[in-house]
Amino acid sequence: MNTKIDVWNMALARVGAQSVVSDTDENLEASLCRFFWAQTVDEILRLNHWNCALKRAELARLSEPPAFEWSYAYRLPVDFISLAQLEVSSADYVIEGNLLLCNLEVCRIKYVRRMNNPAEFSPWMTACVVLNLAAKLAPKLTNNENASSPFTNELYQIALPQGRVADAYDSSNTNKRDSWLDFDKPPLFGDENIQVFGRF
Repeated sequence: MNTKIDVWNMALARVGAQSVVSDTDENLEASLCRFFWAQTVDEILRLNHWNCALKRAELARLSEPPAFEWSYAYRLPVDFISLAQLEVSSADYVIEGNLLLCNLEVCRIKYVRRMNNPAEFSPWMTACVVLNLAAKLAPKLTNNENASSPFTNELYQIALPQGRVADAYDSSNTNKRDSWLDFDKPPLFGDENIQVFGRF
């Protein structure tokens, strides 16, 4: 199982930078890793319904309904990152801020939770986090604004597709097995040269 420092050092190694010993190191490498870490992990969590990050909850309904359009408002969990599934899969809903609005009298969800402990990451989620962190570190540590491109390409063309396939085969849900082919999520870094493939 990996620690945060292990993941940082994997990303730094990909960039060709010096490794760190502790998250309290005062060198540039550790300072950049600390700065980018939380955002890096949250971005990767948003890109897939990682099995290792899934959690179930029955939401607390607010006493005051929405002003219009929806019958009920529910408070999302504090560790909520993205919605994976409503228990009633056919129900319409919308997420606004930290609320889920719908017409269900009881709302149970499966969602992607915020994760801070790399020991809980799956191997492919770890690979994606490493690549995302390397993409953020590379321009700062190499003084090359284009240094992130190889890492973002590898993230979208190899690691993320493989992670989606691996997760899909941990489920008997055939719809989930097919869903990995849906690759219309935009690149993280706004690089118009990144090619995102649905098959490889």
